[in-house]
Amino acid sequence: AFSANEAGFPVLPRSHQSFLVSLHELAEPHVVITGRPRHARGRVVYAQYVRHVLRRRREPSENELAERPYRDFLQAPLQPLADDLEATTYETFERDPVKYARYEDAA
Repeated sequence: AFSANEAGFPVLPRSHQSFLVSLHELAEPHVVITGRPRHARGRVVYAQYVRHVLRRRREPSENELAERPYRDFLQAPLQPLADDLEATTYETFERDPVKYARYEDAA
């Protein structure tokens, strides 16, 4: 829900901004702006504002960049000792910090 700032331009509440940025960190969301624009320049200023919000997001870490292609796919658990894994798959498996944290907790 857009509201107008002191200058009359559309803005989103902080919670909506955070939600939009979190979606963008997971994937490339398609933002659809509907309704009657309340600004004289029309929907253009709304689109510019959304682009501005998305540019302010933090840079993804190396692990997040490595995980991104696999985020939206349901996969069978890796069995590195039983399966013949490609080098890139094994490298991804080795970078998994959760695996090592759980191993330490169990030990």
